[in-house]
Amino acid sequence: LSLVVNRVLNALPTRLVPSRSFLTASIQIVEALINAWFDVHQSLAPETEVRRWGPIVGDACARAWWQDAAEQQASAPEVLVAVLSRGQSPPEEARHGAAFICCALDDAVGS
Repeated sequence: LSLVVNRVLNALPTRLVPSRSFLTASIQIVEALINAWFDVHQSLAPETEVRRWGPIVGDACARAWWQDAAEQQASAPEVLVAVLSRGQSPPEEARHGAAFICCALDDAVGS
């Protein structure tokens, strides 16, 4: 929860306070992406995995977020990596998934 709130607040201009419904929607986006990660990510090759995300988030977004996540893996939030690791993802894949979800959230909130 705090991860989502902090990312949303950091994405918005100073003094702009998001409504409770905006924060709720942001949290639901992250929850949906975590659930989708568990559904899509079942020991697939990375190129296959990107194609499986297409119907969920759109092909352009899937490719862009996948590439952005590859660049931002090192800064993936540990709390999200831990959540994705519980789904039997190896640590490196969980880290990529956490970065992917953060890239999606950043796009959704406009940062």
